[in-house]
Formats: sequence, C-alpha cells, structure tokens
Amino acid sequence: MGQYSGKTFEEYFGIRNDSLSVAHRVPKQKVQQLQTMTPTQRKWFDAIFPKGWSKQELIVQLEEVGSNVFAKEVRHLDFSMLDPYLSAREDGELIEVKGTIPVKGHWRKVRGYQGSGYYRFFWLFTNNNRTNACEIRVDESRHIRKVSAFDVVEMISRAILRLDPGRLQDLNRDDETIENELTNTDDKVFVYELLQNANDYPYGERGVNVEIRVDSDCLCFRHTGAAFSPQNVKAICSINAHDKSSNPNAIGYKGIGFKTVFRNNNRVFIRSGEFSFWFDEHKATRKRFGAPWRRIPLWDSAGSRINMEEYRVGFKLYTRNPEELLGESDRGYRSILRKMFGGCNEIFMQSQTVLAAENAEDAKLMPRSRPAAGL
Repeated sequence: MGQYSGKTFEEYFGIRNDSLSVAHRVPKQKVQQLQTMTPTQRKWFDAIFPKGWSKQELIVQLEEVGSNVFAKEVRHLDFSMLDPYLSAREDGELIEVKGTIPVKGHWRKVRGYQGSGYYRFFWLFTNNNRTNACEIRVDESRHIRKVSAFDVVEMISRAILRLDPGRLQDLNRDDETIENELTNTDDKVFVYELLQNANDYPYGERGVNVEIRVDSDCLCFRHTGAAFSPQNVKAICSINAHDKSSNPNAIGYKGIGFKTVFRNNNRVFIRSGEFSFWFDEHKATRKRFGAPWRRIPLWDSAGSRINMEEYRVGFKLYTRNPEELLGESDRGYRSILRKMFGGCNEIFMQSQTVLAAENAEDAKLMPRSRPAAGL
C-alpha cells in the first residue's frame, strides 16, 4: 500500500488496527479518492476522525418528512456525535456548521433504506460544492444498514472495551470520583436523579406516573415517561453527554447524574422501548480486566425481567449488600424512602408530576390531573 501523511493506508484508515468496524480492504475507487484529497480535505479529515478510528463509515439519523428524507445528525461508530461538524471554505478555513448536517444523497434509492431511523453508511466527498470543500455524500454504490437497539448497545460497549489500559484506568478513576463526590453527603441522591429523569421526559401532554418499590432482591423503579432513545443510552454511558434534542429545557439523562445509581449497586438492569441491557461489574470486568463497567452496557434479550405494564422505562438496582440495604437497616432503601416521602401526601416535582406516598415502600408519582392517594 502507498503512503499517506506518513502512514500506510492500513494505519490511516483503520483497516488492520483496533478500529470500530470489521477489518476489510479499502475499495479501489475509495483509495483513489483519498489519494487525491486536497489539503483542505486532509485538514478536515484529521479534525473529524480521531486517530485509529474507522474512516470509511459513519452513522446518520434519517427522518422522512413528506416525500423528502433529511439527515438530522451524524455520529461516529461508537455512537458519539460528530460534534462540532466542520465545513471547509475555499480558503481552507474550517468553520462549525449549525442546524441540519449536510450529508447529501438520494436516500430512498440507496439499497437498505427502510424509512426513518439510524443507518450505517459509507461516505465520499461530493467535490462539487464551492462553499463547502468538504461536503460529503452517501456512497450510493454500497448498502446502508439500519441500526437496531442491539447495535447501539454493542457499538458503545465495544468501543470502550477496545480502549488501551491507561485510558480504561482513567475512566474508572473519573467514575469513582464523580460517584463519591455526588453521594458522600446524601444517600438519597440517586432517587432524586431517577425522579428528575422521569420528570424531564414526559410522554405526550400527560404527566408521569412513577413507581418505586423495594423487592426482596432489588429496588425497582418504573415510570410512564418517554421510552429511551439511542441518544439517552449514549448519554448515560458517558459523563459529559446530555441529550437535549427532544427537550431543550430538560436536565435530562446525564451521565454524571446517572452515575449515582452505582453508589451501592453493582448490577443495574434497564428496560425501555426496544432496549434491554445491564450495567454489570462482574460481567464487564470478565470481558476486559479493569473495564469501566459503569459505562459499558451489556445487551440482555430477556426483557421480561421487568413487568412493564403501562410503564415505558424500568430500572432494577441490585445492591452489593442486600441484607443491609434491602432490609430494615437505617441505611436501607426502605429507610431512605421513608425519610424522603414518609408522612407526605403530596410532593410536587416541578411541572410534571405529583408524589402520592403514604406507604414509603411503594411510593408512586401521579399526574397532577389525578387526585393524590395513599398507595
């Protein structure tokens, strides 16, 4: 293979390294195009793709509006945003793009298109836009593949498990520091975080019903707010991601706040919409020693682990110390719930929900339109 910017094509385009895509040869026509990059395109290329990442594929969110198909956002193969998206002027200056991501293509005609959703696609430069020298388009000679909920979980976990040991150690240290700082002063923080997330994502115009229940083996939390989106899953696997796409006023599913659920729990199961996955310390570290397990979702096809009924989001928190935290200890979950809700008939959560809780072991949040009642 020839040389490009001091690297072989295998090294530069992630063909035989620890990239996020399956190793394969670069098509001849693609090699030819990449060899003829302009200096501006090379500058854009280096800015967009971190070293060692696959350079041939991206993920795009497509949305049908009438007879048109729009590309709403573009992501890397670990499902992180291509943010900021950079446009290149003729003078070579890179500028941030606001609004719709400019990925061109006759999406309806591309093999594999199945309507709105996320897709993996191969890209090429258009080389015909005078105002954006680095405009890209879908390679219509290749299939695009719709991304499933399973794919999202696998992409996120695979990307983290392939990091070098030093980076894994840094992520673990960051998670432990955040977890300790947020929970050292208040053992109720994780409950507030779960309630806040439910409050931020109502389903339609109705309020959010929330159930908190202490079972014999775990704490179960369910609510009727909006089901998880791929953006939500990515956000809770990070510490700086914040999904504001559907609700700009929401505090939202933030990675930092969500880390509080791991303070006393080393197994957390989540079921919502098409998603069903675990954060599991033992399983994650068996896959890779020293893995930052709080960031690694592990797919589980047995969604029946939570009976959803009318609920759209469900969590099960399995503690490291079930005898103490699931029993009648002062540090137990029943005691925590009594401190928060015991003796209160109504507690308002901003504008979306009302808490009705006389029985602290079966606390429920009800819409404001419904009368509060002890449950």
